[in-house]
Amino acid sequence: MCLWSPNMSTLKKQSGMTLVVTLLLLLSLLMMAGAISYITMTYANLADSVTHKPLAIDAAESCIDKGFEWLSDTKPFPAGGNEWVNGVGATTDIARSGFPLYGYSIMTDTIGSGGESRTAPLLNIAGRTRCNSVILEKLASLSVGTGTEIGSRDYGAATSSMLIRIRASGLFDVPLLTDGVSIDNTKWRSSSSQAKIEIVGEFNP
Repeated sequence: MCLWSPNMSTLKKQSGMTLVVTLLLLLSLLMMAGAISYITMTYANLADSVTHKPLAIDAAESCIDKGFEWLSDTKPFPAGGNEWVNGVGATTDIARSGFPLYGYSIMTDTIGSGGESRTAPLLNIAGRTRCNSVILEKLASLSVGTGTEIGSRDYGAATSSMLIRIRASGLFDVPLLTDGVSIDNTKWRSSSSQAKIEIVGEFNP
């Protein structure tokens, strides 16, 4: 009778191939998990940015409104803008240091007439908005006729107005440099968002 015994070298080769195949499968699974995690994080960051974009837009719109209010303010420049409108009026940024909209957020723009009634989370969100640029520029001086019929006393009367362009940059949860206006791109967060709005309007001094 002949007894069969397995070839030990063959068994070693088979076990070695099994180990290689197992490692390849593990590597494939790890690569798939990494890809899924990357895609998930990318979409999560995109969702955060889209969710917070309206807050940045609100900040920019609020600062444009404040810019037109500033034009009517008769306090000495730069606290008020009436002097700027009626004077030389070089292009200026009223959100820079020393000007009224420096560090402005929608925090003060959303207080109810009855006083502070906002919850802590809402205050936290409003406090993370900011305008880092509100640039006003005179485009043209306009004269609009207001007279009535030919021969009447007020025929030929006219009122003057100014064509003003305001460009505002609104931010939400955006890290800034020490000057308080420049964006620190090295610390940009997934929740950070920026919106830029430009308005051209007629203003009567």
